[in-house]
Amino acid sequence: MKNFFLPLFLLLLPFALFAQREAAPQDSTLMKQLDIDDVVVTSDRQVRSLRSVPVITQVVRKDEIQNLNPRSMLDVIQFVLPGIEYSLHGGAQERMTIQGMSSDYVLFLVDGERITNEGNNTVDLNRIDPNNIERIEMVRGSASSLYGSNAIGGVINIITRSAKRPVEATYTGLYDSYHVQRHNLFVGVKQKGWQSATTGGWSFQDAYGLRNAGGDVLDTTVVPGNEIWNVSQKLGYTLPSGRWKIEANGTYNNREQFASNPSNYNHYVFYKMGGNTQYRFNEAYNLDLTYNYDAYTRDLVVEDGPNKGRAPVHDYRTHTSRVQLNAKPWGEELPFFNLGFESINERSRGDKFRDIHKYRSAATYTGYLQSEWRALEKLTLTAGVRYDQHSKFKGYATPRLAVMWREKYFSLRGSFSMGFRSPTLKELFMEWNHQGMFIIQGSEKLQPETSRMFALSPEFTLGKLNFNMTGYYNQFENRIDTRSVQENGKNYLRYMNLGGATWITGLQTVLTYHVLNGLDFRLNHSFVYDVVEEKDKDGKVYDLSQVRPHTGSAAVNYRFTLRKDYTLGGDFSGRFNGPLHAAFVKSQADNTYEYQDYPAYYTLRAGLSASWKRYATLTFGCENLLNYVAEQVSVVTSLSPGRSFYVSLALRY
Repeated sequence: MKNFFLPLFLLLLPFALFAQREAAPQDSTLMKQLDIDDVVVTSDRQVRSLRSVPVITQVVRKDEIQNLNPRSMLDVIQFVLPGIEYSLHGGAQERMTIQGMSSDYVLFLVDGERITNEGNNTVDLNRIDPNNIERIEMVRGSASSLYGSNAIGGVINIITRSAKRPVEATYTGLYDSYHVQRHNLFVGVKQKGWQSATTGGWSFQDAYGLRNAGGDVLDTTVVPGNEIWNVSQKLGYTLPSGRWKIEANGTYNNREQFASNPSNYNHYVFYKMGGNTQYRFNEAYNLDLTYNYDAYTRDLVVEDGPNKGRAPVHDYRTHTSRVQLNAKPWGEELPFFNLGFESINERSRGDKFRDIHKYRSAATYTGYLQSEWRALEKLTLTAGVRYDQHSKFKGYATPRLAVMWREKYFSLRGSFSMGFRSPTLKELFMEWNHQGMFIIQGSEKLQPETSRMFALSPEFTLGKLNFNMTGYYNQFENRIDTRSVQENGKNYLRYMNLGGATWITGLQTVLTYHVLNGLDFRLNHSFVYDVVEEKDKDGKVYDLSQVRPHTGSAAVNYRFTLRKDYTLGGDFSGRFNGPLHAAFVKSQADNTYEYQDYPAYYTLRAGLSASWKRYATLTFGCENLLNYVAEQVSVVTSLSPGRSFYVSLALRY
């Protein structure tokens, strides 16, 4: 499991492909630097220019990810998207909050299709290879009618790479001094209507311990390690007329997660297969048909001792089918619309349910309509409605409205949207004894959550500067959370709908500045105001929100061309997490709380690179430049073990 050198054969494979042709000069124009001219697909599943989309959308480009030299998808999420907080929750699960909301409130997509996870505020990003990402699109809130349950907090769509040239190949590899390796190979073909994109990779990160300040003898927390194999394939064909195209895709991901005992580990398998076909009747009408099957399993493997064997932990499977008609019957200036129907059938079983052998299932059937109208030369309106019929609940209709006013240097986007989130299967059926301390229990009496979100986003573009802000207010009803209950001498942590309305508000700021040719500066800041109040046994009110109000990230990238064929580069990035004052449960049985304070901290990373044409790039860098280590270990503190150094190599044909 810990064979570091087996995958190094990948390093030699691409060399035979190089030095066969000259590269085209790199385009360093301003239009390639500013977000406003990116192409996006998430808001209506159609290829659009970002500047023309009324729905508030943020884009992370491939070059931002490549400059970061991420060790995992976690690095990408934390350093390029504002308002993201990540921590370890239990021995095997990763807890993520996104602008104050757990990952259960955000819909994660890969190439526009949802991916399964274990729920319970966790999302497994280890299945996604950061080297296979073309761009990331993030839609704020439930502003698009095309997405429903789990999209109350927004949509994060990870677009994977496709072939751009007749034949291309890329190898990327990274070695980090903290026992981290990553190797990835991409091969793309685009010829005579055919497109193929093949990706394979292997990565390894060793487990390590975290200690409280003062250097205790024993590790207080062990951050698990991972060995991951993955392979994916996209194959498509487009008729010469362009009227019809079809694509099939498949992904397989195998992960072994281990801690201090390598013979006792979690084994994850994720595989996905599906396809899409698009038919264009004429210039005004086209039809999309999509089907995807997604499976995610987790087993506990014990290789030695009396408990030797494999025990199932979690099994989650979904079938998603969708048909969408896209129409522009009156041309570009008059209203066009998206009309769609979608079905999601999911089933799950696991050791945290009442019966590990019994599958629990649910289905959601949806119809949606979204229309966009350029009412005036500078005014664009988007309106839509979505109706979700859940197999266990009544139907819910959620309208959405977005408006954009655009001047030459300034644009203003605003939206109002209602959201709907059905309880997850874990929230409905969970029944798990937490080490004898209390029982985490779901409830079939839960009702879906609903939300109302207002957002306003001014954007200013002048020359080489792009600046935008997004303020939002999200109000929830029937919000689902856990609360302590005592029954028959037992302590329960039970999922229930909270009475009354709760809310969260915040402000996000993004600044992109192309200072001069080859020098770029990016800054993200997120402010979140979240209050989660709870009373103790004496009636005293405590704020249990574990969201840091202020988070931010910044990056400076510089490229300098020597003669014609060689380029030197420097990349510097940092992430800031503001202070936190929050109450934590002191005693579940006695219903008592206590406040704790966690100081602000920031982590920095830097890299120096040298490139030959577009064929090869060698980078040396340092992660956690200032060697920051948390003073105390908690679910809300940094998981970094300290400073590390890395070297990466990218070869392109």
